[in-house]
Amino acid sequence: MQLTKFACGGTSVGISWAHVLGDAFSAAGFLNLWGQATRHQFPAKPLSMAHTSNEDHNPKRPLQDLLAIKRVGSLGDTWATQNDTKIETYSFYLSWPELTRLQSKICGDKNHQQIPPFELICTVVWQCIAKVKHGSEVNMVTICKRESKIPFEGIITNKAQSIKVVKTNASVEESSLMELGLLLMNQGVDERRDIEEAMESDGGFPDFLIYGANLTFVDLQDTPLYDLDIRGNTPVYVSCAIDNVGDEGVVLVYPTRKDQTDGLTISIGLPQNHIHELKLVLKREWSLS
Repeated sequence: MQLTKFACGGTSVGISWAHVLGDAFSAAGFLNLWGQATRHQFPAKPLSMAHTSNEDHNPKRPLQDLLAIKRVGSLGDTWATQNDTKIETYSFYLSWPELTRLQSKICGDKNHQQIPPFELICTVVWQCIAKVKHGSEVNMVTICKRESKIPFEGIITNKAQSIKVVKTNASVEESSLMELGLLLMNQGVDERRDIEEAMESDGGFPDFLIYGANLTFVDLQDTPLYDLDIRGNTPVYVSCAIDNVGDEGVVLVYPTRKDQTDGLTISIGLPQNHIHELKLVLKREWSLS
């Protein structure tokens, strides 16, 4: 954690968090608990590690059958992935009127089924990246969202998110966006429990990637990023990033402001050679920049 005070009187609060400790949702919860501690408000009980019930769960699947993870060489104590290419990050802001415009263009009349904002954004970005890759199909993506059953406060875990794999045999570049949106909404297969079981049963303790093993979309809309309160001071602006991701890249979607009235921020991490063309495609086809 790092605090930086500026001459204007503002303060930046930075936190770096390893996924082996807990996912992004737990990191936000931990930061907010720290803010409470600065006001001498402490948890009623110690932080605990969440445990997932395996009731009504299918038998274990072998590691090689899991699609959301990718084995990498030993990372040792660095927790830093050796990528084949340099990953660059590009962010843009999407207002609610712009989201409404996208919704209308993709879903048509209001009487038709609507695609939620997160899946709508994933659909547009997924197809744009497929076009950037020029025939190298991006037929499989990973969707990470918060598991609503696990509370934010008092829990440190990497089990607070679902990890769903969505795949298609059709060309993503040529598919209709409505078809892709419905696919993202309804056809994801959650591999989280299978990953947990595989990690526990593998005696070699190999290192694996989730973020960037496939093109990965992370929904942070409901994460309490703006709930940090340090002696009455709350965040004006929050920025999020995931480092050391795999070469397929990662896309984060999170609120631009606490009440979400100002829209959403989309942060895209991709190999450096794809970023420039992705900007052009988003601008040309969707007027997004």
